[in-house]
Amino acid sequence: MSRWDLWQCHTGLSNRSQCAPCPDGHWCRNGTAAVCGVGSYTDASQPLRASLDACVQCPYNAMTASIGSTSEASCVCDPGFYL
Repeated sequence: MSRWDLWQCHTGLSNRSQCAPCPDGHWCRNGTAAVCGVGSYTDASQPLRASLDACVQCPYNAMTASIGSTSEASCVCDPGFYL
């Protein structure tokens, strides 16, 4: 895997300055960003986001309200539970 895999780049671009780092709440491969699903997140503490494994699961009995969450603070506990 090259370092370019971790950046969003449109086909045909050849200069890293034309690309953007993989955004929080996503993982990136081959220049394409994919959003993390409900119940998971990525944040700035995870610089290498080259696979779906980069999306950190919320703690047990917690869930995010939407896709693309950007921190553990987005994880909301199920009723009767706490983090």
